[in-house]
Amino acid sequence: LTLTVQGPPDPPTIEAQLVEKTSSSFTLIWAPGFSGLSPITRYVVRSKKPSDADWKTYPSTTTTYIVTGLEPFAEYWFQVAAENAIGLGEYGNLFKDKTHPKGMIESGGLCNHFSAD
Repeated sequence: LTLTVQGPPDPPTIEAQLVEKTSSSFTLIWAPGFSGLSPITRYVVRSKKPSDADWKTYPSTTTTYIVTGLEPFAEYWFQVAAENAIGLGEYGNLFKDKTHPKGMIESGGLCNHFSAD
């Protein structure tokens, strides 16, 4: 007799060194946590400015998500949670960063150049 105990997934971790940002978007990439012995069915990305009362949430079925429609040179906070058949797990690490001034893009913190966005 084998007993398998399933639970919600562990929190994902946003990979800060892989984040790409522009003046109006962040491309977030995360590493999934332990699945809870049930396949992860989706992720929930949430974002807000520090002054906002409520989080905005976005569903994702992959470990990458582009949050768009952000204001230039503004600070945003991001977190990601994973969901399986048992339920939604806890949100992972809080990632904080500012969007660039209009026209600038950064990829992985390694290079800056200007784009037409």
